[in-house]
Amino acid sequence: MGHSRTDKDESHDRIVRVAAAKFRETGVDGIGVANLVKDAGLTHGGFYRHFVSRDDLVAEAIARALREGGQAMSDVADGKQSPLAAVVDAYLSTAHRNGLATRCAVATLASDVARSNDRARSAYTSQVDANRKLFSRLMTGDRFKSRRTKAIAALSSLVGAVLLARAVTDEKLSRESLTSVADELNAHLKRVGAYRCQG
Repeated sequence: MGHSRTDKDESHDRIVRVAAAKFRETGVDGIGVANLVKDAGLTHGGFYRHFVSRDDLVAEAIARALREGGQAMSDVADGKQSPLAAVVDAYLSTAHRNGLATRCAVATLASDVARSNDRARSAYTSQVDANRKLFSRLMTGDRFKSRRTKAIAALSSLVGAVLLARAVTDEKLSRESLTSVADELNAHLKRVGAYRCQG
């Protein structure tokens, strides 16, 4: 019985892991349940042993994708001399732009989540707030409200630049969208004294 429960948990986790990557890569409507389950190495018939509905899987996979992206952002900041600059530069890189399946779901799944169920939108809201808190923590300044405002503006700039860079067909314009926002954001945050160096 314990072995069977372990197998079920592992299968469930595999489906969610595959769905989290595929949804970031193709969008929530870009792949059906049958193909997701197949990509996870399982049969379609067992799907409802793991999930009440497709919406149930969507919400769980989106929550996982968001957590993974948030953890990646935290990992970039850890141990860096200028952690906020490191996050800005990593987020606005061509590697991040190109890595749909493994990168920040706040940018990748924004339009999908806006049309999704409350559970998915709540997970998205929580991750945006976690990212905002990370940015606020990495910024200098005595006033919480000021750091919060700067953090929301920076996060919005990052996400918007990546969305634009991914959507356009002109490679030069795409790269310029990333580098221009990175340069302007870095310059602004330095000017207002938001960058904190790790000792």
